[in-house]
Amino acid sequence: KYLASGDNSGKLVIWDLEKNEVLQVLQSSEKYAIDKFAFSPNDKYLASYYEGKVKLWDYKNGKELMAWESRQIGNLTFSPDSKKIITVGWYANNQVFDIESKKSQEVMQGKYGAIKGLDYSP
Repeated sequence: KYLASGDNSGKLVIWDLEKNEVLQVLQSSEKYAIDKFAFSPNDKYLASYYEGKVKLWDYKNGKELMAWESRQIGNLTFSPDSKKIITVGWYANNQVFDIESKKSQEVMQGKYGAIKGLDYSP
């Protein structure tokens, strides 16, 4: 029922597809292209990446909840329980970030080159 679109100026636009209108415009303080983002399975969050930062949003209320530094990533997704965000990318930059504890753990280190896609099994 919601769709997110990113642009080159640091905006994420959240569309309500049932009403065919914009629900929120999430503007980051940085003016970089946002082309990696994902909704959480519990429909509470949106995670986004741009130029060195992963951000977690309460997209329905337009609030940035947290942000953390990350090297360049190829993609990101949520765990099925919406408690973790997984990022993969260049330079073995593969991490699992726990939303509750705000701690990250490196995964799949040294096993592959650049990873551009991923999915988390239920």
